[in-house]
Amino acid sequence: MVSAVMAMFLCVLCWSTSGLFIKQIDWHPMVISCIRSAIAAAFMATVHGRVMFARQAKPGKVPRLFSVSAFTVAVVASAATKILYVTANKMTSPVNAILLQHTAPLWAALMAGFLIGERIRRVQCFAVALAVCGISLFFFGSLGSGRLLGNGLALLAGISFALGMVALRSLKDASPVLALFFSHLVPVVIGLPFVFTAPPMLSAANIIRVTFLGLVQIGAASLLYAYAIRRLSAVNAMLISQLEPVFNPLWLFIFLGELPTRYALAGGLLIIAAAVISSIANAKANVKKENSKEANTKKALESEPRSAQRGAGFFPLFLPIAGKNILIIGGGTIALRRVQTLLAFDCRIQIIAEKLHEELEKIAAEHTDGTGAISIERRVFCPGDCIKGGRPFFVIAATNNRGVNHAVAQECAAEGIPVSVADCKEESTFYFPAVAIHDTIVTGISSGGYDHGAVRKAAATIREALKNSDNHTNRQP
Repeated sequence: MVSAVMAMFLCVLCWSTSGLFIKQIDWHPMVISCIRSAIAAAFMATVHGRVMFARQAKPGKVPRLFSVSAFTVAVVASAATKILYVTANKMTSPVNAILLQHTAPLWAALMAGFLIGERIRRVQCFAVALAVCGISLFFFGSLGSGRLLGNGLALLAGISFALGMVALRSLKDASPVLALFFSHLVPVVIGLPFVFTAPPMLSAANIIRVTFLGLVQIGAASLLYAYAIRRLSAVNAMLISQLEPVFNPLWLFIFLGELPTRYALAGGLLIIAAAVISSIANAKANVKKENSKEANTKKALESEPRSAQRGAGFFPLFLPIAGKNILIIGGGTIALRRVQTLLAFDCRIQIIAEKLHEELEKIAAEHTDGTGAISIERRVFCPGDCIKGGRPFFVIAATNNRGVNHAVAQECAAEGIPVSVADCKEESTFYFPAVAIHDTIVTGISSGGYDHGAVRKAAATIREALKNSDNHTNRQP
């Protein structure tokens, strides 16, 4: 979580330089959008191309790479944001453009209500009303100044930004990096004719500025954003993004001496306040929803007949896995415990994770060959990984990212591979048990994903009993 927060913060710092550099480039806005996105796309393809385009599938089978509708919406909305924002910067002040774009959290709340049926709360209605007051100040202050159209485009950029974020969060099987890459190609295609009809005046200063916009302000920021958005909630990401309208005018004041008008300042404060109120309200509602879900699950379990609870519909079946390939997605505490258990069964373990638990690092270093070898790929999970290099005997999804675990579960379901999902028992096709071993005796304990505390207690009791016997080996769940 800390690294994801830092990634989002650095992303915001990169974003915030846009007004400063776009304002100083005396090119047509479509030309700026075209060249900036072309540089950003080349940068992303160079740095992240292998992850973006890595796909594996069985011969004769076309994999389901992504939800086409969500992917298309993410690409189009993100591309529209880039074009609208650059154009707005040329037709109004950069401060107005960035502040009006940051009405996005309010549009996101409304979209959730109308598009996916989430209840719109009273506090969100209040936040929208507050934002409308702030937006009104912008347009009131722009009367007679020729900035009405620019302010309108900036407002549309906020709407498309919200739609793009909602779509990116809904992607299950596709990486947001891939969607953001294609969103850069759209401004390139649309803006290319303007390069010839309104050719840019090439100067060292303009080339340096547009290169910075492509490599840092958009290219590096897109990679940071794609990394953070899969690890942060949309609410947390949106809250951190509210720092952009703070830094953006700061750079303009430091380097150009430009100050926002009193109407823009007052309206911007109202918009930021409204966005923060809406985001905090969403965060509290999500926590309440999760708590309610856990309470309902516990109540349903308690109301079931004890005969129904016993066994929970899963039959304990013991299978030989020596020499079999086991795939684990994730390298944290849960992955560590799974590996510690599996080592006793001489299976080959493959781990895909960006980072490994310190103890897991040590264990992997000690098991580099033989039937119990552990191989590690230090990277993010990509669609197709569950069948890459051969079909595993079973898969364990043990990351701290719900979206990644869900993608693993979907891929295994499509391929008919048994999968245990650490954070969602409903998506698991088998449950990884607590295991205790003594000579030829192997015990496995599971509650069907309902009561991990009861499992630990039962496992501890069995292990205590085994201590009274001679040589034995214990493994925790």
